[in-house]
Amino acid sequence: MTVQTRPDNRLLQVRNESAVLDALARYGFLSAAELQALCWRSSASPRQAQRTLANLRKARLVLQQYEPGGCPMYCITSAGAARIHAITGQEDAHPTTLALKSCFRHVDHRQVANAVCIWWETDERTNNAGVNTEYQIATGRAIIGKLDALFGDFQGKIPDALLLAEPQTDANGRQFDPVVWVEAECGRKKKPAMEHMAKVMCRLVAGYGRNNFDLGVGSYEVVAVMVACPDSSHEERVAKALLMELSGSGGWMRAFERILIWRPAGESAAHTIALRAWLKKNPEVIVERPGPWTIMKSW
Repeated sequence: MTVQTRPDNRLLQVRNESAVLDALARYGFLSAAELQALCWRSSASPRQAQRTLANLRKARLVLQQYEPGGCPMYCITSAGAARIHAITGQEDAHPTTLALKSCFRHVDHRQVANAVCIWWETDERTNNAGVNTEYQIATGRAIIGKLDALFGDFQGKIPDALLLAEPQTDANGRQFDPVVWVEAECGRKKKPAMEHMAKVMCRLVAGYGRNNFDLGVGSYEVVAVMVACPDSSHEERVAKALLMELSGSGGWMRAFERILIWRPAGESAAHTIALRAWLKKNPEVIVERPGPWTIMKSW
């Protein structure tokens, strides 16, 4: 009979520390609660993350900083990056001590984008094949850094996050790597900026007939766009901007299914809802306009 024994505590500590360092290298900075959700998915208490962070801080592999609201955040030091390189061989492991400072006035935006990525990596219902966080995109470690201006636009668009899914095969037997483009909308964009965001989102999913939007890197193709809003008021503003853009789009029906609205945990049992389903629950935002607006009234 084989007797199964619990792994040595020292081995568990090394695994836990490696998981935390890897997460901080990819996300830039995270709170103890976010690290708990990412590295200890079955536990609701942040105690394991706090214990591991205490060990890493003592070894000077992790540095504690504070976001504008006073919540402690954690990043990796040069020694922490060297530890990652020694353990995993990652050549692009760098200290992230400036990550919080670089987005100090927009920490809420970064945290919304990070929350989507953490959900994608930890929810068993997603087709998770990894993420490109906002920090990785900003530091040139993502599959793309910026989408060039599309035809008729005056500027390009930087994604707030990219969610990667397992490879798929289309009806013609061609294999591709699906990508979900994420927009974190937690501020109050001015009208031109909101219109630009809506135009890019619609074109990514509706402007090319039946074909997915090819990012031009490897076999990555955008199959959906997800907008993350912290509350219903933001959702409404985004939905109205999307409706105004879709009223003049030829591929609008596809867009209603492939534009997804993401909600933080606790507000709904489902984290994501298609724009069409959202409109059915919030019909008051649909007004009488020509084109798809009239059809939507009959949904």
